[in-house]
Amino acid sequence: MASVGIDVQQSMPINLARALNALDIGCISLLNEDGDNIRSVLPKEHAITLFSYLDLAGYLSPDLFNKAIDYLSKSKPFDVDNDTICNDFSAAYEAAHKEGTFDVESLFKNFFGKDYFKVNDIVDLIVFLQQTAFDRKFGVERDKLQAKSWLEKHGEFFRELATSLGVVTALPPRHKTYCGTAIMGAASARVKKRIEYFKSLSQDCGEVWALSGNRELSKGLDEEDVMDAVATAAEKPILFVTKGEGLAARDYLDHVTETMMVNYLLLSMNVRQKIAVIDSKAEEGHWRVTTAQGAKDIAKILVQKIKNKEMVASEDGIYRFMIIAEQPYAGRMAKQVQRAFSIQIASEGLSELITIKVEGVGPGIKEEDLSKIEVLTRINSDLGALMAERYTDARSNLLQEDPNLTLRDSKILMFSTRDEHYRELTQAKAFKFSM
Repeated sequence: MASVGIDVQQSMPINLARALNALDIGCISLLNEDGDNIRSVLPKEHAITLFSYLDLAGYLSPDLFNKAIDYLSKSKPFDVDNDTICNDFSAAYEAAHKEGTFDVESLFKNFFGKDYFKVNDIVDLIVFLQQTAFDRKFGVERDKLQAKSWLEKHGEFFRELATSLGVVTALPPRHKTYCGTAIMGAASARVKKRIEYFKSLSQDCGEVWALSGNRELSKGLDEEDVMDAVATAAEKPILFVTKGEGLAARDYLDHVTETMMVNYLLLSMNVRQKIAVIDSKAEEGHWRVTTAQGAKDIAKILVQKIKNKEMVASEDGIYRFMIIAEQPYAGRMAKQVQRAFSIQIASEGLSELITIKVEGVGPGIKEEDLSKIEVLTRINSDLGALMAERYTDARSNLLQEDPNLTLRDSKILMFSTRDEHYRELTQAKAFKFSM
């Protein structure tokens, strides 16, 4: 695997460095709204920041760590017994805290340098621990996330860490010309922000699409004045219907969808460039359309346009595609769209002929908003979602390097599936021994 750069391998255990590289824990440029570089976060600093965040959030606590080892070993055992790993971690973690602060480099050296850890073991462990941030249940939208006590107590420190992790500062376009652009769908307030950002760009954006879908508008997520206006424009009755239970319960505007809202906003906000709206359908098993589904839909369209020679590549032969979403979502969504393009290109046997690079752009989070607990809660949740995207790419890269590599089932890692999958594995093992 390629080096993570900047002497990380001299100051960090080699397999930890390779695992972080696989998870795209690398150099980040922090930019202001004008695209000027504030500073660069180097790979080692990014890694230290990530583990400082995990420690601050309590995701490195002995209980959660021991749970992680137990769960992961059910899917695929480590090279040593679980007690050895847990005892080694406990000693290293205690040593890293002996001066009253968290010496992350001490933990790197004294624990992740153990020779019984393979690269994929470290990847799985990091992902399992960090996925704890993404505790959103099925059907629950981000506006109903529950604030964490540690966030309320350590909000200022978390803001610093989140900034260094690259999910706060603006992401302006890095190029002057793009073959295409997608404005990502969302709740009405964020869609308006994304459209305004698009209108402010001076770049040649190429062909432009708004990715949307059949999510019904709902109270608490979408602005009520916008919902009323969309329903009126679509000649639909303003009728709210309650669906879901518990935290997933919402009042939905019956048969008035996000796609209708996007069309309405593009018209009412005087967007003069022609923009095609993609109305994606919800995938099986999802309660609404996802970014991943929108990415698959635009991938088919873009690749076909390239084949038809309707798109122009940059001078270096790369087709540059821009997606617009504000922080902390732009990086995660760019990974999803990039993956969809790569899969579509490969499925058509065009990997040697077509290279598409996706760039996530959008405004940063305003300083005054970073003092709001609901904003910090959303950032924390999306860090978990971003790690899931990083893991998907890491898993693919590890298998490309070694097709014979045996990896754990991803269901044991992801927050939404791991408890159920653990029970299934435990019951299967108990049944095998009872026979």
